[in-house]
Formats: sequence, structure tokens, C-alpha cells
Amino acid sequence: MRNGRSILAKAPKVAPWLANAMLLALVSGQDRSTIGRWERSFVKDGVAVLTRTKTGIRIAIPVELRMDAVGMSLADVIARCKATDVVSKYLIHHVRASVNSPKGSPIKLDTITASFSEARDMAGITGDDAPTFHEIRSLSKRLHMKQGGVDIKTLLGHDRCDRGSLRKLEGS
Repeated sequence: MRNGRSILAKAPKVAPWLANAMLLALVSGQDRSTIGRWERSFVKDGVAVLTRTKTGIRIAIPVELRMDAVGMSLADVIARCKATDVVSKYLIHHVRASVNSPKGSPIKLDTITASFSEARDMAGITGDDAPTFHEIRSLSKRLHMKQGGVDIKTLLGHDRCDRGSLRKLEGS
């Protein structure tokens, strides 16, 4: 978790939305494509209903899902995403307009990857084995397993749940 905290601390220096994307991935256990396309309308009556882009599997996550390691629930992270003072249908969105990206538009998936890599490098975590944004999902799995009380297989939308890759963001 040490590496994850270091990268999270640098995230606001890279992009105003990056910390929100990282926290949303960490608490929800979802992948980059699901995070990048997560619409506000996906949350109703205290449940986030998502369709994993990669597999097409639908997942219902109660917003009271909590991750003690960061002291936040999914509802807390969603509220933080909405607190940008920008009207957007997406939770992770541009908060400033640029030539190619109007304010409120979704963040391109490659931009999420590149921005995470920039924050990671700023945190001094470099090299061939440096973590990627995708490894937040693995860290989420590990932290939820350690905390207990969460059906990991269902949360991650897996047909089966094995140990998986629980490595680089741990920073042991």
C-alpha cells in the first residue's frame, strides 16, 4: 500500500481527476475501462450497477462498501467525484476545458494510464516492474480480502477467484 499512497499523493499535481480515478478503482475494485466510463446514472438507490467492459458481466455494488485502508466508502468516493463543480454525466471527467476535451467530458483511457504513470514516476517509483493503473485492481482485491466481509469474486466480476497478481502497489 506504501507505493499506492505515494502515487496518490502526487496525483493532484498531475491531473485534478486522477486521485478520484485511483480511489474509485481502489474502493470499487473495478478496472480502468469501467472507471473511465462510470456514469453518475449508474448509481441508484444506494447501489452502483456496472457492466464490466472487458467481460460484459454486470455487477451491483452497494455504495456503503467501505475500504478501511483508505477510510472511505464507495459513497464517499462518488461524492468526491461529484464535488468538482463541473456538470458531467461521468464520475471521472475533465474539470478544465482543453482544445480536444471539453469540460465535463470523460477522460480517455490512455490518458488515465499516462497520468498514473506520470504520478508514479513523480513518486520516484520507476523501472520495469513499476506498477500500472491496472494493479490498483489487484491491490483492491488484496485489501478487501484482508479486511473481510466482501465477496471478492462477485465484486471483481470473476467467474473464479484466485490469488491473482497482488504485487507492485503493495510496496512491502
